[in-house]
Amino acid sequence: MCDGSFELFNIVLTEPVVRQLAERHPDALNVFCRDFERNESIAYTPEGTQADRKLLNLFRAVEECNEMGNYAAKYLDTMILDTLSMMINRASESDEQHTPVNLALSEKVHAARDIMTTQYQDPPSLHALALMVGTNECTLKSAFKQEFGETVFQCLFDHRMSLATKYLLETSWPIAEVGLLLGYEYQSHFCTAFRRKYGMSPTEFRDGKRA
Repeated sequence: MCDGSFELFNIVLTEPVVRQLAERHPDALNVFCRDFERNESIAYTPEGTQADRKLLNLFRAVEECNEMGNYAAKYLDTMILDTLSMMINRASESDEQHTPVNLALSEKVHAARDIMTTQYQDPPSLHALALMVGTNECTLKSAFKQEFGETVFQCLFDHRMSLATKYLLETSWPIAEVGLLLGYEYQSHFCTAFRRKYGMSPTEFRDGKRA
């Protein structure tokens, strides 16, 4: 507010978007989903609450996102989720305490998991993956472990092994070919990985299930 005037800044999220986010952050967002059923306007912060400098900086970043060129859309998504996270965290301070919400970071680690499970044949390095989702390697490692309870490459390993059992049971492809399809250049590497996961070789697994 300046000289008796003020700026109105709106961020509008559609109901489907909020419901999708609520699946990952039920404690923070389910209240909004319930309120969709009420046919009235609802204020979640006291009237006249002023935005502090950090929140104002986020507003400015959203306004200036077009300056990011090809990265504008991803940058805008991140800034909007950061803004929403901050507003939710502050609105809940006067109520019962919740774990702080970081919607933007959560979306990044989910995007990272999607990349690893779709590019499992030739996965990016951890550094490249972090750049792809818009964060740094250290943050990605810790946030991924917190969100999913496993490391990035454990997630990749488990996904490959799950596909391995599917291919071994549903096809008659040679073991070496199954390994190649999963990103293992050498059959011996695939067999070693499979044994580490299941305690038997791919051949033993296939023969045992079909016996």
